[in-house]
Amino acid sequence: MCQNHKIYIKLLLCTLLLGAQSLECKAQSPSVDEEQGKRHAFLFPVGLSAAIPEGDLKAQYGSFGILNIGVFYRTKNNWLFGTDFNFFFGSNVKINPLSDLYISNNNMIGNDGLPSNVTRSFRGLLSPTIKVGKVFPKPIGKKADENSGIAVILGAGYMGHKIRYADESRNIPILQSDVVKGYDRLSTGLGLQQTLSYLYLSKSRTVNFTIALDFYQGFTQNRRVNYDLRSTLPANRLDLMYAIRIGWVLPVYGQRANEFYYY
Repeated sequence: MCQNHKIYIKLLLCTLLLGAQSLECKAQSPSVDEEQGKRHAFLFPVGLSAAIPEGDLKAQYGSFGILNIGVFYRTKNNWLFGTDFNFFFGSNVKINPLSDLYISNNNMIGNDGLPSNVTRSFRGLLSPTIKVGKVFPKPIGKKADENSGIAVILGAGYMGHKIRYADESRNIPILQSDVVKGYDRLSTGLGLQQTLSYLYLSKSRTVNFTIALDFYQGFTQNRRVNYDLRSTLPANRLDLMYAIRIGWVLPVYGQRANEFYYY
């Protein structure tokens, strides 16, 4: 096992251990104030992450961003049930399967005989992700309300990613046909996600935020015939990544729908 895999596994184990400690601490009976403060709600989160790839993903791509959009139902006992969509995007692509067709740097010859600039980017998703989790109230500071605390969430869904090619002139035949699919490295399969975050809610509802650490594992396969590699057999992959996320969410309460709740 390589050093990067060991570091990733250690971080994941530490995350799960912290989540288990939160569960143990909240096994005690809740106070009267906590019981009065509990309300069920529908939560609509939006988050943005900075992600670092590991495993087989690291060989193809550098750091990238993740846009997260979802919906959750939070019970009165702070259990979370929901689904979300994670969209991967980035411009740091380490490989160039079309390199033999380039004339220089990022240029290819178009139908008009002139060079055209070609860019490569990373695109992918993990969706729809079915998630289950819980918030363990642990307010920090006098201004935090009783629902602030540590959230532990587990999820599973469909993962896919590929290289996206684009040219300025839209004049390069291979990029305007299905032939380009033989060079995009499309890989899909089962995706897992684990999240440890801290949710801060102010009593005044004016300052609300969360900082989350996400871990992703993709058990994917290459789904294309790779023309440049003359490869026809699917290759099994282990795509790993971890990310730091900042998120906001709009809640819908039965009686107080005008409040803002950040997850």
